[in-house]
Amino acid sequence: MRITAARALSSLAVASALLSLEVSCRSDSSSPVSIAAITLSPATASVNVGSTLALIAAAQDAKGNELTGRPFTFTSSDTNMATVSASGVVTGVAPGSVSVTATSDTKSAQAVVNVLGTESMS
Repeated sequence: MRITAARALSSLAVASALLSLEVSCRSDSSSPVSIAAITLSPATASVNVGSTLALIAAAQDAKGNELTGRPFTFTSSDTNMATVSASGVVTGVAPGSVSVTATSDTKSAQAVVNVLGTESMS
């Protein structure tokens, strides 16, 4: 098989076009992908007074792909019933129902946690 100059130039043009396409498709690492949604799992859970429960927050982009390394802030709607740590661990304090919210950037998700048991009589 003989390679002509025209065929070699054509192959070089195709390779150059593919390289340009690959470079243009790579995301710019200096600007992080925006968070489109957050999920908090489980969405509904129960914990006994004095016990703990770990909630897992995850961020997704607009295509539903998980975004790793995003920081979350966790809050409890009523710290008299349940507290939540910076890592999403809920501790039951008193019987009742609370909403735990996970927030990252401007997006948030909520889970309902039912605290079971009786308060100790002091």
